[in-house]
Amino acid sequence: MITQKGEMSMDFKLSEDQKLIRDMVREFAQKELPDLAAQIDEKPGFPHQIISKMAQLGLFGLFIPEAFSGGGMDLLSLILTVEELSKHCSSIGIFTALQAGVIPYAITRYGTQKQKENYLPRIAAGKLLASISLNEPLFLNQDKTPVLTCRLEGENYILNGFNRLVLAAEEANLFLLIAQDEKQQWKLFLVENGIPGLKITGIENSMSLRDLKLGQMVLDNCIIPAGNLLGKGDIQLEIRADIFETGKLLIAAVSLGIAEMALLKARDYSLERKQFETVIADFEGMRWMMATMQSKVTQIRALLAHAVNLKTAGEPAASEIAIAKMVAAESAIEITLDAIQVYGGYGYMKDFPLERYFREAKATEFILGTRSQQLNIIANKLIQK
Repeated sequence: MITQKGEMSMDFKLSEDQKLIRDMVREFAQKELPDLAAQIDEKPGFPHQIISKMAQLGLFGLFIPEAFSGGGMDLLSLILTVEELSKHCSSIGIFTALQAGVIPYAITRYGTQKQKENYLPRIAAGKLLASISLNEPLFLNQDKTPVLTCRLEGENYILNGFNRLVLAAEEANLFLLIAQDEKQQWKLFLVENGIPGLKITGIENSMSLRDLKLGQMVLDNCIIPAGNLLGKGDIQLEIRADIFETGKLLIAAVSLGIAEMALLKARDYSLERKQFETVIADFEGMRWMMATMQSKVTQIRALLAHAVNLKTAGEPAASEIAIAKMVAAESAIEITLDAIQVYGGYGYMKDFPLERYFREAKATEFILGTRSQQLNIIANKLIQK
């Protein structure tokens, strides 16, 4: 719901530490991000300065164990952080979801002691930027030809293929990649940027997230030490699914942040804009539209809270996470479109942020899995496959 101060209340049950983190990030985001978001959307450039400030605040280490220079906080603390950042700049929220969430979670849960000691402290300090493909294509075509292959030669793996939509492709120091070996088993690798044979071949002219420079990566006989393999045994796809579930929850938090801010902007404008000497918030059609927007925000929050609770408790949650991620993205798109409608002709103008919110909301629809992929997960649970 919207409080008297014009802020969205948080319906999660929060500890005092979680409230402190939320309030700290909220204050930081309100001060640092609104102008930055408009600037980097208009003139893309990787936001090194804000990344440095976030590292100094310890935001990238929140989810990393204290033993590796992190804050040792839980998933909900990071969800709150990503939500608050995304209210003002979703690209920063998405970057944080990967840098502070997906990659640290993968290494903490499945990495070797050496991998943890090598990577986690530097990720926490912002000295090592980590990334993945935002919509990793497993196969080239319907024949299921993998986009990345690997073969074991001695103590090294040889990787060949490509990835598209790699976030911060030119800036990242470390990538989490998945490849298929000659036995059709999937392997997860931690691959450092700049190794021989790895090239970033171009930056996409994307609809949004332009400051994060989505790029294409080509790997040509890249030699990866076996010690860079993440996890053991033949359960790599299960590991990947677990890692991506955490990522989907964080992307749903991005959608929630966008949706909340779009609603607040629409509410505030409706209380200022007059037609026939009456503020448009008094018109029944406008009131119903914003009430519907509010109901969708509440739905996102409820689904996300339920999925986070299941994931944190270690319960099976693939379907619930897929639902939360899909509904959050779709609702954020609908809410931003309705907010544009509230603004009328002004909503179409770049002088106002609503059209940017819409483009940013659209990005959350495919990041870490498209709508069709989420529907398959939901259907598999429904029919017990």
